[in-house]
Amino acid sequence: MQGDPPISTAARMLGFAGLLPQLLALLVTATGVDPAMGAMTALAYAVLIVSFLGGIWWGFAMRAGVRQPQLALLAVAPTLAAFALVVARMTGLRADWALAAIAAVLMLTLVVDRLFVDDAVAPPGWMGLRAPLTIGLAVLTLLTALVAPAEILISYSN
Repeated sequence: MQGDPPISTAARMLGFAGLLPQLLALLVTATGVDPAMGAMTALAYAVLIVSFLGGIWWGFAMRAGVRQPQLALLAVAPTLAAFALVVARMTGLRADWALAAIAAVLMLTLVVDRLFVDDAVAPPGWMGLRAPLTIGLAVLTLLTALVAPAEILISYSN
């Protein structure tokens, strides 16, 4: 995307502010204030962000020229993976496993982000923004999985 401005400082700050909800979910889980709500919120927020990222990728794919079909296919993958994890959680997958799985999905998104950079459809500085945000969200999500008490891991309907 030649001629596009680099990612602004304001956009970077807002991106990092997007880690605050996951940090709050981690704190709610770890402190015992409401561990079930904290874990459920952490999963919901990570799923939301993964789906949001898929939407961004869809926009990138529409600018991709001859590779548009392949990149569009990649763009829908995060939402489908997130949906599958929500269904799995609702049908009995333990919350810690669901959180660990969505953290892994988040980390895998960096591979696709790199493809969009290599195809020159992502803006300048994309990986410089995406890598720390993705790693930060994945780590916070995984930490939530690790601190969630065992009694809330089987069911969220207590």
